[in-house]
Amino acid sequence: MCTVKRLSISITVLLLVLLSSASSAQTSSITLENRVKAAYLYNILKFTQWQKFKSAEVSSPIHLCVLGRDSIAEALEPVTKKTAQGRSITLEIISTFDAKKRCQVLVISAKRHHKNLFKVAENAGVLTLSSHEYFAVDGGMIGFVIRNGKVHMEINISALRQAGIQMSSKLLEISTLIKSDADQKK
Repeated sequence: MCTVKRLSISITVLLLVLLSSASSAQTSSITLENRVKAAYLYNILKFTQWQKFKSAEVSSPIHLCVLGRDSIAEALEPVTKKTAQGRSITLEIISTFDAKKRCQVLVISAKRHHKNLFKVAENAGVLTLSSHEYFAVDGGMIGFVIRNGKVHMEINISALRQAGIQMSSKLLEISTLIKSDADQKK
C-alpha cells in the first residue's frame, strides 16, 4: 500500500515537472532540480493545513515568498498559474521578512543566514523551506536535499507542530522525518 502511495506521489511530481517544463519557452533556463523542487512545493501547498490561516477566506490566495535571490524563484512562476485547495497562488520576492508579511510559505535562499528567521516564521505560522544544507536539522521546517542525484525532502515535524502546520501523511511518507529530542522521548 505504501509503495502505491509513493508511486502515486512520484507520478504526480513527474507530471508536474513535465507540464511545467512545457508551459513556456522561458523554462528552458530552469534546471531540472529546481523544477522538481517547484513540483514538490506545489504538492506541499495541496496537502498542508495552516492553523493560523484557517480563518482566511477560502477565496484568498496562498502567498509564497522567496527571501533573497534563489534560483528556484523562476521555477515557481508556473505554480502561480495553478490553484491549491481551491485557492490561487501568488509569488513575491522579498529582501527581508517579518511577521507582518502576508507570506504563508517562506522559501529561504540557501545563501541567507536562516536560524534567526525560524522563531519569527514559526510564531507567525509560516511554513519555511530551503535548500540550505541541514536546514530541517537546524530548525527549519522543510529542507530540500540532494541524495544520489535526486531531490528529497527532510521534514522537521517539531517545527511544523510548533507553528500549527499539519502536513498530509502522503508527504510525510516520501520524506525523511527529522524529530527533536523531545519528540523522540514520546
